[in-house]
Amino acid sequence: LGSDITAWNRKALWRNAIYISPDVRLLNGTIRDNLTLGQDFTDEQIRKAAEICLFDQVLEGVDGGLDAGMSGNSALSEGQAARLALTRAVLRQPRVLLLDEITRGLDAATEALLICNLFSALPEVTLVMISHRLEHAPEFDRVLVFENGGCQCASHEALLTRSDAYRQLFTAGKDETLNERG
Repeated sequence: LGSDITAWNRKALWRNAIYISPDVRLLNGTIRDNLTLGQDFTDEQIRKAAEICLFDQVLEGVDGGLDAGMSGNSALSEGQAARLALTRAVLRQPRVLLLDEITRGLDAATEALLICNLFSALPEVTLVMISHRLEHAPEFDRVLVFENGGCQCASHEALLTRSDAYRQLFTAGKDETLNERG
């Protein structure tokens, strides 16, 4: 699986990898300021990234669009802030995108569409998603399960057959999703 990360140039790694934490921090300023962080991006580049990340839906509902003022995190919901942070990351075209509980503030339908968009729009990006919601685990090449200080790494199908912990988590998640949908 890949190469030894200790052999990588640390600066190159951080130039090519973006981590989005579950607690997104936003700046005072405009939505554009929060997306670009001082870098030059065209409105078209921002629009395309926003569409991929479903942030365009947020922009449509905000007076002033990209130039609307924000007062830090108070201006957006948790799910909206996550989509802004993801749009910010997509603008920078990373090779590796680490998403830590990025969908926790989204409903199931929005989460499904967002993940589908990421896979289709960013086929060359290594997408690492940390999540307790396992509904989309089958779409990933590899799934890692951490339990009792150990780690198992395999495809979704392989883990279903050989990991009791994963099978229980996945089944419980499916049951929870069915209950949410009625």
